[in-house]
Amino acid sequence: MILVENLTIEPYGDLVLVEREQEADTTKGGIVIPEQAKDKDENLPTWEVKAVGPGRANTSGTISPVRVKVGDRVLVAPSRGNAFPIPTPGPKRLLVTEATIIGIVQGAA
Repeated sequence: MILVENLTIEPYGDLVLVEREQEADTTKGGIVIPEQAKDKDENLPTWEVKAVGPGRANTSGTISPVRVKVGDRVLVAPSRGNAFPIPTPGPKRLLVTEATIIGIVQGAA
């Protein structure tokens, strides 16, 4: 469960609430990155996991827990077919299914 603005959001099932990580305004060499270049899906931006649902029930009724945890940095499929935007000011936030997450990012940001 997470408080976003005045909303409390608790993902259900295998849904995961992710927040777009802020992108650098300049490169390591000092070149300013224009806003249009920062927001392209082909750059595969990273997202931070903010809240995780309990998991999805399988056919026998057993809950299969979601494999990501709060604080993980993840990659979300560019098509985001199963993504639901959370319309709040500030960083972009999405509710995505676990299947929409294509990987966990390891190492430095």
